[in-house]
Amino acid sequence: IQLSQAGAPAPYLWVDAFNLAWAWDDTQERSVTVDANYEWTASVSDDSHWIITPAADGKSLTIAPQSKYNNTSQTLHASVYVRSKGIERIIDINHKHRDPDTNLKLDVTDLKWDWNATDAKSVKVTANYEWTASVSDEAHWVLTPAADGKSLAIAPKAQNQTETSCTATVTVTCREKELTIQCRQGGYFVLDGHEYVDLGLTRGDIYGQSDPDAGKKVVFAKMNIGAEKETDFGYYFRWGEQQGWIVTGDGYVSLNETNCVQAGTGNKWNDQSWKLRDSRVTNTDVPDICGKINQGPVNGIIYGDAATYNWGGRWRMIDGTLLNKLQGNMGSLTIGSVTLKISYDTEKGVVAISNEELGTSVKFPISSYIASGARWDTSVYSWTTAVSTQSILDFLALKVNAQSIGINAFNSYYALPVRPVAEF
Repeated sequence: IQLSQAGAPAPYLWVDAFNLAWAWDDTQERSVTVDANYEWTASVSDDSHWIITPAADGKSLTIAPQSKYNNTSQTLHASVYVRSKGIERIIDINHKHRDPDTNLKLDVTDLKWDWNATDAKSVKVTANYEWTASVSDEAHWVLTPAADGKSLAIAPKAQNQTETSCTATVTVTCREKELTIQCRQGGYFVLDGHEYVDLGLTRGDIYGQSDPDAGKKVVFAKMNIGAEKETDFGYYFRWGEQQGWIVTGDGYVSLNETNCVQAGTGNKWNDQSWKLRDSRVTNTDVPDICGKINQGPVNGIIYGDAATYNWGGRWRMIDGTLLNKLQGNMGSLTIGSVTLKISYDTEKGVVAISNEELGTSVKFPISSYIASGARWDTSVYSWTTAVSTQSILDFLALKVNAQSIGINAFNSYYALPVRPVAEF
């Protein structure tokens, strides 16, 4: 045993210090064991940032940063001095500075909603540090960050009952870095009970500025007759039919409950070529056609107009004049004063005709046509009221494929969807 000159034990001081480096956002206390045979004291070189607390039993010392974050651009170093009887031990501590690279990234999917949709859509958020989110229009939009900090849910608070689209900017902030994303809920565009898409077309664009109603809008229905969403085929009609057919697997079920045959004799409408050749169709089924169809269009409207029959109001089928305007190559199409973009998306199974200036788009499903009990072709089709000038037995349809938009002639027994249009 070492003794002092007075015979007392010689002082000793030992500290066991390890893991005394803190991450920039760490405030956890760390303990340092102190072994001394006399009383000791402790101090820190930077008491504005660090807290040191000796234990009541004199056997340890706790050290912690005062602030939750080291928001400076440099690591904060300090020294803890433990002293006893002229012996000094120095402990180095540091609080690391934040990484200036937040690595903030947003994985954004489609942030567009229909006027009546209020479902939440998720945005994946990647960041090295905590982030916050805000929206420019809190009255119409709600944001819900996930508890794990890895995503953000965005949703409209209610249906949009106005014709004006409801748009907002969502800002995600991580430290000084900000990223913004746009969300949009479409306007309420419903005419005579059915949703429509306004591509900016007027009667003047289609029928000429001398038309007495040149200023009227000409709009497309958002969906085919019988469809529940844009990508549904809806009902299939033979030309002139007013009630369509529901496709059920490899067969077809008629919606017709009453027979309406064109008056007179010698007509073609009861010919077997009219019928879909399928075991589910009986010989007693006849097309639901009224009026003298073989006289052709009357004032641009066919008596057997499926759109008017099914939807009423101002809805009608595409006529020959509009059909002739809808011709061009895939890409861009100009009708009157309006330039439209046409895109063919096989992955989504749709063709879109869009007015990029207005931000509107009408989508047609790649529906094929039906003949002899089977589907044929991979194009968009919609019957029109137009009759071929080459043969009264040929009737004209809108056709869009990967190369172009234009016209296709069919015999009347071919079954196609119908996309209505309207004016107001």
